[in-house]
Amino acid sequence: IRANLISEEYLYPFADDVMEWWLIDSWLAERLKAQGEVIIEEYGCYWWGRQSSGQAIYMDGVIQEICGNN
Repeated sequence: IRANLISEEYLYPFADDVMEWWLIDSWLAERLKAQGEVIIEEYGCYWWGRQSSGQAIYMDGVIQEICGNN
């Protein structure tokens, strides 16, 4: 994303909601997508548009839900 390989037009709809972008694997991408999270699949990679910041990822409600801790 920082290398500008993904078009801004593709990222623009999420610009106001996404605080961090994380490169993730397909397993996590599918589960996050099922929870309604922002996922971009491009160049054989999966990017999660995390909509929070400032806390450890394991504390995010969506991650706790996927892990069965909720």
